[in-house]
Amino acid sequence: MEHHLYKIMAVLIAFGGSSLCLAEELLTPQEFQSQALKSNLDLRLEESDLNQVKAEASGIRVPSLQVGVSQMEMKGGGTARGWQVSQSIPFPTKISSDYKARQYAVDAEKSSLEAKAQEIKAVAHYIYFFVWESQEQERILQEKASLLKKHLAIARSVSRSDTFAKVHLLKAESELDQVKNDLEMLSQVQKERMTMAAQFLDKDPQTFTFKAKDPGLSQAPKISSLENVPQVRSAKKQVKRYESLESAGKSEWLPDLNVTYSHMEQTAMFPENNQIMVGVSLPFVYFWQPKSSSNQASAQRVSAEIELQKTKRSIQADKANLEKAIDSLKNQIGVLTENILPRSLKRKRLFQNIAPRDLSSLQEHLDTYLSIPNVQLQILSLKSKYEQAIAGLARYKSIEDDSHE
Repeated sequence: MEHHLYKIMAVLIAFGGSSLCLAEELLTPQEFQSQALKSNLDLRLEESDLNQVKAEASGIRVPSLQVGVSQMEMKGGGTARGWQVSQSIPFPTKISSDYKARQYAVDAEKSSLEAKAQEIKAVAHYIYFFVWESQEQERILQEKASLLKKHLAIARSVSRSDTFAKVHLLKAESELDQVKNDLEMLSQVQKERMTMAAQFLDKDPQTFTFKAKDPGLSQAPKISSLENVPQVRSAKKQVKRYESLESAGKSEWLPDLNVTYSHMEQTAMFPENNQIMVGVSLPFVYFWQPKSSSNQASAQRVSAEIELQKTKRSIQADKANLEKAIDSLKNQIGVLTENILPRSLKRKRLFQNIAPRDLSSLQEHLDTYLSIPNVQLQILSLKSKYEQAIAGLARYKSIEDDSHE
C-alpha cells in the first residue's frame, strides 16, 4: 500500500506536462474528494476486507458438540438402544488468546482502512490538481501563441530592411509552430487524464468529464505523532495479534477437557444406564506438534515486530524528505511568483512604448514578452512537484490530524 500512491503519480506524470480540457461541468476539489471516498473501488475492497475480518472475529472457537446413537443386540434376543453427547472443551487460555487475536485483526484492518482512506483523499487531490494544471497550461500556451503572433507582425515589418531580422523572423515562426504542436498534443493527454479520473471515481470513461477550478496551493499537512499514523497503528495491532497467537501457541502444551454423557435404555437383562465420562488430552505425548505451533507463533510475532520497526523507520525517512521537499519547492514558487514574475511584467510594461527597429531590439522584445508565460509554466511545474509531495505526506495523516485542521 505504501507504494500505491507513487505508482499512480508515476502514471500521471508519464502522461505529460499538460492537456486540453474538454470538460464542461464544474467540480470543486472537495466534491471530487467526496466522490472518491464514496465510489473508489480500492477503498470499497478495503471495506469489504474489514467486513470479512469482522465476520471471522465474531464468537468463540470451540469444537462442535457431537451426538451419537447406539444399538446393542442381545444374544438371547432383544435390543438395547442408547445415545450419547460429547463435547471437547479447549483449555481456557487457548480460547481467550484466539479471541483476542481475532479482535486485534479487526483493529488492524480498521487502521488499514483509515490509511487507505487517507491515501485515496491524497491521490484524489493530486489527480484533481493534475487536471486543473492541464487547463491552466493550455491557457498559458494560448497566451504564448498570441504573443508570438503579435511579435511576428512587428518582426515582418523590420525584416523588410534588415537581413538579420529575417533570420530572427524564421526563428520566431518556428517557435510559434512549436507552441501550436504542443497545443495539439494536449487533446490526447487530456483524454488520458480524464480516463484516469473516471477510473479513480468508478465512472464511465466514455462520458465522464469535468472542469476543474484553481485549487490553490495546498497547506502542508501536520502529522502530530508517529504513533498516530494509521500505517503504524495497523502494524502495532498486528504485533498484538501475533502476541495473542503466540500465547495460544504456547497453550498447545495444555490439555483439553473431553466430557461425554451416555444413556442406555433398560432391557430384560440390564437396568437403565447413565454414564458420564471425563477425559483430558495429553499433548506432550506427541511433543513435536505443540512445539512446532509454539515456535511458528513466536516467529510470526518477531516478524510482526520487525515489520513495525521497518514501517516506523520508512515513514520517518519519507516524512523528513517530503517536508524538506515541500519547504524547498514552496520557497522556489515564492521566488518566481513574488520576484521574477513581477519583474517580467514590469519589463513588459516598459517595452510597450518602445518600437523594435533592429535585430537586437527584436530579440529583446521577444525575450521580454515570452518571459511571462515561460515563468508561469515554471511555476506550474513546481506546483505539480509541490502537490505531489503534499499528497505523499498526506498519506500519513490520522483522523485526529484531520479534525484539528
